[in-house]
This record gives sequence, C-alpha cells and structure tokens, in this order.
Amino acid sequence: MQLHLINGRNNLFASWETEKYEYRIYHDSAGSSNIGFNISTEEISKVDHPFIMKKVNSMDTALLIASQSLGKEFGNTTFWRGRPDIIVEVYSKVTRLLSKVIIGEVKNTKNIDYAITGLRELVEYIELVKGKDGCYLKETDIEVEGMLFLGNIAVKNVETEHINIQSLSHKNMVKLNISL
Repeated sequence: MQLHLINGRNNLFASWETEKYEYRIYHDSAGSSNIGFNISTEEISKVDHPFIMKKVNSMDTALLIASQSLGKEFGNTTFWRGRPDIIVEVYSKVTRLLSKVIIGEVKNTKNIDYAITGLRELVEYIELVKGKDGCYLKETDIEVEGMLFLGNIAVKNVETEHINIQSLSHKNMVKLNISL
C-alpha cells in the first residue's frame, strides 16, 4: 500500500494493487478524472418540468443580475455537484479500465435523521455518478457500490444490493443489497 499526501489539488490518499486490480482511495473528493459527480444546467434544461424550468431560469436570472449589478459573472453551468467523503476506484490491471466504484458517506452520529441524510446523499451519489464519457455508471458495466458509516445507531440487518451500512453499534458490518 502506498500513502499519498493530500495537497488540496489531489485528494488521493492511498493506493495499492493486487494480482488483478489497482485500487485508489480518495477523501472528500469527486475522485479522478475518470468519474464525475456533476449535472450541468444544459443537461437538465432539456427536461420539460415546471420545477426544473423554474430552477434553471432562477440560475440564469441570478447570473444576469450578478453580471449587471455587481460587475462579476459566476459559473452557472452546474445544477448539481457531489463530493462524497470516500471514493474507491478499482481498475483492471489487464485493461487499465475502471471496473468498480465504491462510494462512502460518513455520518458519525447518534441522530437517526442525520443518518438518513447520509443515506439519501449516498443513494444520490450512486445514481448520479458518471464516467468520463458522461454516461451514468449505473447504466454501464462498471459496478457501483455504496457504504454508509454511522455512529452508535442500531441498524437492522436487511438484505439489499449495492449498499452496506456500518454502524459503531455492531461489531460486524450489516450488508444491504438494495437494487437501485
């Protein structure tokens, strides 16, 4: 295992290899350039829904007012951006291609409502993560898995797919396999 210095530009903090795979772990990051956690206003402006249309219009209006009254423009191309607490990117050593992404969200809390916030964020990250080609990873052959790390909260063992919940109140990880 190799540890890396987090320097503000690169949040890769560890990497290692096995016989078949290379693993890269990122902290508080959107990961490498091979994945992305953002949805552009251009992408969602194609949706014909009153809320989406009003949200994009409000962003455009704010950009215009800032430019005219404050003399400064700001980037208005991002509708949504995510930044998970932990990302593990797994690459095939044979093909050098991304084969799996594990997304981790940490909520060290006893508050169930805050834990639910973490679960919602985690599921959102799993659904919205894209590859460098702009395709959602869940619609590709790349496996996406999520892990939620909680404080001392009792978690019931439920069989689901692609989400694991780790709680300090359990000695063993509770595996959830939710089909998303």
